[in-house]
Amino acid sequence: MVLRPHHVSGLYRTFNYIERNLGRRPSLTELAKVASLAPHYFHRTFSAATGESVQGHVRRLQLERAGFELFTSDRAIAEIAIGCGYQSPAGFARAFGRHYGVSAQRFRKVRNSASLIAAIPPELRRNFAQLSVRLRDEPDRRLKFIRRTGPLLPLRIQGREVVRRLLTGTSASQNAPIYKQTPDFPPITAPDKLRHDFAFSADVVHHASDELIETRSPGGKYAVFYLDEGEVPEEVILHLWSYVYLVWAPENGMRILPFGAYELWRRRDGRLTGAEIHVQVQRTSISDPLTVTEHANQPED
Repeated sequence: MVLRPHHVSGLYRTFNYIERNLGRRPSLTELAKVASLAPHYFHRTFSAATGESVQGHVRRLQLERAGFELFTSDRAIAEIAIGCGYQSPAGFARAFGRHYGVSAQRFRKVRNSASLIAAIPPELRRNFAQLSVRLRDEPDRRLKFIRRTGPLLPLRIQGREVVRRLLTGTSASQNAPIYKQTPDFPPITAPDKLRHDFAFSADVVHHASDELIETRSPGGKYAVFYLDEGEVPEEVILHLWSYVYLVWAPENGMRILPFGAYELWRRRDGRLTGAEIHVQVQRTSISDPLTVTEHANQPED
């Protein structure tokens, strides 16, 4: 089935809508309206694009969100279940067991953050602990992105090159930063289902592309981690994400909010000159003050 540009745009509006409504289960009619398609045609289009039924896709994301919460927080299982669209503890237990093959209690005990923290090389962890962190307010941003789905490292590299090609020929292409977001959590989501969004400011690119989807990055309070100048190895960035979620956030009494985490790759004259990790945060404990170290050589916003 060939997807037309307006179909693609409608589907991505639906994906965003689903992500922001995981606390309930939107109906097929409701989602079709978001996509501006007739319900029967929307279902066919959605299945062709994702390889999943609409409700199967919603259920998977709800259970992956539950797995993420079990992996990274100490919230009660019943609270997590309600937040992921399950009003019945028994219904959540059955669905979780079918999806993961173990109970939520067993999942929390066996698949915890300790293994990911242990996988961070000791030298890198010491370096990460010395990184400067800046807490700042960020505005909403209008972005255009392209999505790829598949295993982590190959898609990160492929997507970076795709965005570079898309930027070629625009007035600000040589210095325009690249934004990278993965809506999924790699320890939870199957490799072939991992989504990778590569974006840039909607003001930078003026030529049309059927692949480009416009979205907004939410404004709010962000913690920004500045990496060394130059091109940072992909493995280092992946370890830093684990450190930010599983070490830095709990140690500083912070919760990282959904939809508000991304990488920014700085560029000058077409070359990568450094990277930043931005995470939207919310304080979970007023007794644990956030320590923010100002960076003497932070790039200009």
